[in-house]
Amino acid sequence: MRIATSCVTCDLERDSLERGEVVYAELEDDKILIATCSKGHEIRYVLQQAQFELLMEMGGMALLDGYYREAVSSFAAALERFFEFYILVVGEGRQVSGTEVGKAWKLMANQSERQIGAFVILHLLEMGTPPLLDEKMAKFRNDVIHKGVFPSKSSAYSYGKWAFEFIVSTGFQLRAKHEEAAFEVLKRKMGPSWAKAREKGGSVGLQYTPMFLSWTDSSWASATFDRSMKNLEERRHHTWAPPATPFDK
Repeated sequence: MRIATSCVTCDLERDSLERGEVVYAELEDDKILIATCSKGHEIRYVLQQAQFELLMEMGGMALLDGYYREAVSSFAAALERFFEFYILVVGEGRQVSGTEVGKAWKLMANQSERQIGAFVILHLLEMGTPPLLDEKMAKFRNDVIHKGVFPSKSSAYSYGKWAFEFIVSTGFQLRAKHEEAAFEVLKRKMGPSWAKAREKGGSVGLQYTPMFLSWTDSSWASATFDRSMKNLEERRHHTWAPPATPFDK
């Protein structure tokens, strides 16, 4: 996927306030955006989005395009990365060393069942109640990802909506108790990408692009899946580049 960005050098050189050239950069796992504008300026940004935000966006895109298995897979991955985010934030909020939390996470990093178990117990200890996970949705997710089931549009939509609403409601409680810790975790997560982007020298910027679900959005508590889907449909060609035709690897 290629995400829209702009050239800082061109923006500084331009006299008017009009929007400059839109440049598209490949989105990769380290979230470092590298591109070159038409004037030859190299552009380097670090995207500030959390992993679960990006995965929810990918799920919404797949749903719009009719790739329902891919939509379910992305929504499921977003949920798992939110579990990780929750665990890291609570650890930070309780002033547990980030290094020690990292060691604990490493023991379950490759086993989703362990991650879910850790999340459930931590949520119970933190909020006094277990999280409202839906066993039917868990089975649906497993059938799609592990058994090769092809979901219908409505079932993929329902799963995405459930995952979205779970993240919003659980995230709202997390923000209420550990807002500062959450931003500290986001900053720490971004650190390795920032260091890597600066290895070549020169200027590096930060980019935050409003997406399907944005942690920093002040309207988080009132966000709805239906409205986010509508918003994505309207802005997708401003946020993301259209696919290249013909395919070029």
